[in-house]
Amino acid sequence: MRLLLRIAKSSFGRVLQAIRENDFRAEALGFRTVTFRTVSTGLAVH
Repeated sequence: MRLLLRIAKSSFGRVLQAIRENDFRAEALGFRTVTFRTVSTGLAVH
């Protein structure tokens, strides 16, 4: 549980939250949304 909280509060987690809220805005801010989604899916599957 603590690990999930640390991830959510990290910059990685904040980017994932931004992607969840508005994918186009996150991409316009310069985040590579495809890369972040791929990494998060890989972590979820593993």
